[in-house]
Amino acid sequence: RVLIVKAGAGGAVFRTLHAAFLHEAGRLLGDPALTDLGVHYDELAAAWTALAEHAGAREHEPGIPLVARIGPLARTLDFVANAAPGVKEILTVTDTDIKDQLGLTRLRGAFTGGEAIGEDTFVFYRALGVKLRQFYGQTESSAFTALQDTEEVRLHTVGKPLPGVEVKIGDNGEIMVRSGSVFSGYYKLENATREALEDGWLRTGDAGYVEPDGHMVVLGRLSEVVYTSKGERYIPNYIENRLKFSPYIKDVAVLGSGHDTLAAIICIDKEAVGLWAELRGISYISYADLSQKPQVIILIATAVKHVNSALPIGLQLRKFVCLHKEFDADDGEITRTRKIRRNVVEERYKPIIDAIYGHQNTVLMKAKVSYESGEVGVIERTLSVQEA
Repeated sequence: RVLIVKAGAGGAVFRTLHAAFLHEAGRLLGDPALTDLGVHYDELAAAWTALAEHAGAREHEPGIPLVARIGPLARTLDFVANAAPGVKEILTVTDTDIKDQLGLTRLRGAFTGGEAIGEDTFVFYRALGVKLRQFYGQTESSAFTALQDTEEVRLHTVGKPLPGVEVKIGDNGEIMVRSGSVFSGYYKLENATREALEDGWLRTGDAGYVEPDGHMVVLGRLSEVVYTSKGERYIPNYIENRLKFSPYIKDVAVLGSGHDTLAAIICIDKEAVGLWAELRGISYISYADLSQKPQVIILIATAVKHVNSALPIGLQLRKFVCLHKEFDADDGEITRTRKIRRNVVEERYKPIIDAIYGHQNTVLMKAKVSYESGEVGVIERTLSVQEA
């Protein structure tokens, strides 16, 4: 179903929709706390996941509207249609309509590999009845090494090794594979072959680990591994990407090289957080002001805890700071494709890093600003150092 809203009535409609959705999701999950309009990201994600699983359990009933299969959400829309001012009408759209537009009507199997996709995207396709699964492999192992079972789909893993495939983690954290599907070597490249194969084991060049129940987690390329002072291996980009799955986080720089714990400098997404604040009557005058609002700090802390819950204890973020500005390509902090320039960030924000690992509660940041008149000024902002 699709809500058609009169111009200017969006705020009231979505506040009503938010409240009604949380009420129904709380009833489904047996959690009265979800009726609180201040509910945070991980709780909403859990609610959406539960609704998607409820829909997936009924995916064998074709032609039923998607939101009808997710019963609570259908009742939510009915409630909004009657209670929210500005709603003109509700149209019914079935999951079949959506899949037809996407060219997925006859799809029987769907897989994703390579870089991890966002949780919301993954859950969206599962809710449509598309049995999307994650897999891992490379050309040297004939494509497939591990694959998620249809009944064991997890957002942070690539599934268990396929039958006949052995996986071990090297001393340096590298994923190593042995099976009949592993290649015999590169054509006329003896040196490259010796580097890739070790006693029948394929050196994948990827870092990762295997969970106690056999599910594999791929962190990224081994060349990107960084070490803490305690010898813990981690890949900053892996953690950063998962933090950016939150709609409230735009950019992140994970810290920890040479330190005993991990921390992060976080740039909020002004549009998403600004709307979130508006719906709760939280006023602000600038990006810097918004980033340091206590309610926003709690919002971001919730997203950090959500990511921490899927990380090994030694790789969990212990502290974070919400930066008073976005990372800027013009300042050399990120590339034009928004990749972090770590050396620039760590040098420019050294006072923040010192405050985090110096166990300070706040840090005073000074920044030069250039005005259109050509004059240069300095602004100061006190940033809060938060426990994750």
